[in-house]
Amino acid sequence: MTRLNPTPWLILAFLAVLTVASRIHEYIAYSFFPFRHHPSSPAGTIIDTVVPVACTLIGQLVIGYVADRYGRRAAMKLVVAGFLLPATVMFIGFLAAGRKSDVVRFCLVFGPILGGSESTVSFLALVLLHDEVKDFRQRSAFFYATGAVMLGFGVLATLTVANLFWHLPSGAVPGASIVCGVVGGVIAWRIGLGGDGEAEVEEGLLGGDASAREATENDPLIPRTRPAGDDDAGRLEINESSEIGFLGGYKKCVSEGGSETWTVLGLFLLLGIPQVMAPLAWNYALTWHIIDLVRHSRALLFWAPIISAAIVCITLPLLVWKGPWSERRLTLHVSQAGAVLFAVGALLIGFSRPLAVLVLGMVITALGSATSLSILAFYVAHVDRALTGRTIMLVSAFGSVGQLLGIAGLYPAYMWGIKQPSLAGGLPFYICSGIYAAAAGVLFSRFKLSSNTVTLA
Repeated sequence: MTRLNPTPWLILAFLAVLTVASRIHEYIAYSFFPFRHHPSSPAGTIIDTVVPVACTLIGQLVIGYVADRYGRRAAMKLVVAGFLLPATVMFIGFLAAGRKSDVVRFCLVFGPILGGSESTVSFLALVLLHDEVKDFRQRSAFFYATGAVMLGFGVLATLTVANLFWHLPSGAVPGASIVCGVVGGVIAWRIGLGGDGEAEVEEGLLGGDASAREATENDPLIPRTRPAGDDDAGRLEINESSEIGFLGGYKKCVSEGGSETWTVLGLFLLLGIPQVMAPLAWNYALTWHIIDLVRHSRALLFWAPIISAAIVCITLPLLVWKGPWSERRLTLHVSQAGAVLFAVGALLIGFSRPLAVLVLGMVITALGSATSLSILAFYVAHVDRALTGRTIMLVSAFGSVGQLLGIAGLYPAYMWGIKQPSLAGGLPFYICSGIYAAAAGVLFSRFKLSSNTVTLA
């Protein structure tokens, strides 16, 4: 008898609750440290923006190593701890001294080192889905579904916290984050049980009909132990590749991946640079006369890009999973079109004097939100399974490096731009548009579809 494998859906649930926790932390950070959205002070920018991104980068590399070296279960536990520990310290600090800034700052700045960031948990979810879902079509659909989960639960959490934050007791908001962390831990525990191989997988659903024994032997959620008599008997590992060390594993990811890996890393580096402008786009809009608008116009400015992104994130999984066309061709074209849409949208945001142009720019930018997921979908199909965690997390880390470069280069341009009365004030967004155009050029020129396989030209 066959039944639906619940593990991929549990992975999405794991991502959902920790996305809520991450948005709670982000709103607390926004409430106390406006430098993240108004980079008017170099010191504030460094402490409250640069340091968290740097800590996130470290956490991504650590989680990738742990996922391959000690198993996916250990990586999930560490990520959950990365959310629970800061939330617990904030909860105690809020109860003891109210909403005290220094306690909050410490937690939000250094929590990501343990993996307590939205970026890290989203890429860990991709690692888990890559291991669990073998069929390319359905794995791509689940990859796109992670975008829908992050968007939906992220918006819901942000709106809820924004409306209740100042009306609840001081410890209630970090307490909610603790609840999310606990629920995430329970789901992580259940995901681990899901790999026990007791039930057969429905053939065609996840691209496999392996027996219970094969599922147990091959499931990275259940790392193998060393043979009896080994000096380190009982230590969990996946295979011999886990013995090559922290830096050695990442070097192997790059050396074995060849030019394709370097191209993908370069793309994520490029795509990471403009990401730092996303929270500043709204404030850039607030700088001009279009802000003196009626309430429904503000709602339009807020909801239009969210709705457009939701349409993309909900439609793409269905198109990839059930569509009659080649899933690889669709995935490649989505990544190419997304980069073009990003470039056009950023350019329009820079020209955002009329409200219609600003809304159109945000909508077009939101329509390209699946670009990164598309690139990963066809890239990870060629990744060595023993190095999946490190490879995907290395890609994520390059995105964080791009954000650091964006903070260093685009924040000063933004501070200069908001003081300019002319269209020159949109300089940082014009730069973002050029970066996205360069990424689109790489995607169109280097990646080709050959025999239903995406390869480098």
